[in-house]
Amino acid sequence: GEEREYCDLVCPNSHTVFISYIDQGHRACFNYITYQIEKRAEERYLWRSGKCLNSTVNYRIGCKFDDPFDTQFKTDNEILARLRARARRA
Repeated sequence: GEEREYCDLVCPNSHTVFISYIDQGHRACFNYITYQIEKRAEERYLWRSGKCLNSTVNYRIGCKFDDPFDTQFKTDNEILARLRARARRA
């Protein structure tokens, strides 16, 4: 398969993650072909490949949660601690 680059979307405990807008100014990126959101376990990642991999693109990503985000994580430090713990497991 083709090389893919993955970016962690950091939407902890979300039930839905989506791309609401893409601004590329060119035709190198095509949904499902050269970019897409992928779920792995409970985490979501955006991957890019092909000509899209090295092109300039702005994505607007949305996350939906069952519970309000600020009731799940009181501070940014809680989110960062979760990410650090996850990075140590990887």
